[in-house]
Amino acid sequence: MAHIIIKQNAINQQDNSYISIEKLSAAARNIRGDVAFKFYIYLCSMPNGYEFDYMPKEFSEAYGVSNASAYTAVDKLSKAGYLVESESRKNDYLFTAET
Repeated sequence: MAHIIIKQNAINQQDNSYISIEKLSAAARNIRGDVAFKFYIYLCSMPNGYEFDYMPKEFSEAYGVSNASAYTAVDKLSKAGYLVESESRKNDYLFTAET
C-alpha cells in the first residue's frame, strides 16, 4: 500500500479547472497505460496537501479496471515522474500534476 500526499496541483485561474489542457496533454503522452492515466486524473482532482492511503482494490472496483493494473499504476506514475517516493519513508509518495 502506498501513502500519497498531493504536493502540487496546478489550478488554472481562468476557468478554475484543476489542470491545464497543456499539462493534461503532456501527461497523456508521458504516462504508459490507460489505468495509470486514470489514476493520474484521479490524483489531479485532489486538493493540495491531501493525504491518503492508496488502496488498489478499491480503485479497481470504483473505476472498473483490473486489480493488477491498479497495483501497477503507482509504479507507472513514479516512472513518469508524477509520483516521487519519499527519501525518508518507504511507500510514501508526493504527487505533482507536472514533471
